[in-house]
Amino acid sequence: MAIFLIAGSLTLGCGKAAGPEVVVDQVAFVAPGSDMVLRMNTDGTNVKERTESSTTPRVWPNQVTILNNICGGGSSDPSLPIELVSPDGAPLGPLGDSWRPEWSPNGKQIAVACGRDYAGDGHVVGDGHVVIVTDVERGSERPGWSRSRPAKLSSQMEIYLVTPDGSSLTQLTSNMAGDWLPRWHPSGKYLLIESNRDGNSEIYQLSSDSTEIFRVTRQEADDQSPVWSRDGYSIAYTSNATGDFEVHVAIPGVGENFSTGQAGRPVPWRN
Repeated sequence: MAIFLIAGSLTLGCGKAAGPEVVVDQVAFVAPGSDMVLRMNTDGTNVKERTESSTTPRVWPNQVTILNNICGGGSSDPSLPIELVSPDGAPLGPLGDSWRPEWSPNGKQIAVACGRDYAGDGHVVGDGHVVIVTDVERGSERPGWSRSRPAKLSSQMEIYLVTPDGSSLTQLTSNMAGDWLPRWHPSGKYLLIESNRDGNSEIYQLSSDSTEIFRVTRQEADDQSPVWSRDGYSIAYTSNATGDFEVHVAIPGVGENFSTGQAGRPVPWRN
């Protein structure tokens, strides 16, 4: 089944198709147990290795102080080290120069999934440090953490948009559930996130300048690791709806979700 999209015709969330130009969109992904980035059409055909230029993660002055203030709710020691964890809660060490922040397309904001190692009922789960969820996939859930359901520590993770100097802050989510893996749409108007707010991992689309939320997936399976396709017309994610984790594709505004038949998980399309 070849998926041909109408260029410029899809309004994300609730759009309708209307436009003359037909294009074939693509997604990038990695197969299980491999770090090689592959690319394919959104229907799972034409799989080839994708060569990407290496990029240096962009850090900014006072990022530890700013992130401690934002993610710690203003009550965290701004000099404390920040811990990085995988979406499964595996500890990845302190925040350092290797962390790849999720910069907006115009380079003016950073989307971050974070919270404090602190339960809302007044009990500290760990050491009280700020925790940032990265896109490094590694298993081994820690105490108080769950990727697929609410848990004391993982439910502290929220999505924030912040300017590099900390002068502007937008909190996009606020709930007792885990929200992480924000991904900017190429237009900068929308973000994808993975959330367990409904009792398992699902994909949601957020607006960058409002409280609008659009649920992309609705199934009992775990739907994880969302990214935008190369041209931003489609959403790719990994799902175990068929038993094993395969790359699935959703078309915003059309409501169609389907498996590509390719095992693995999608990764951002980096130019």
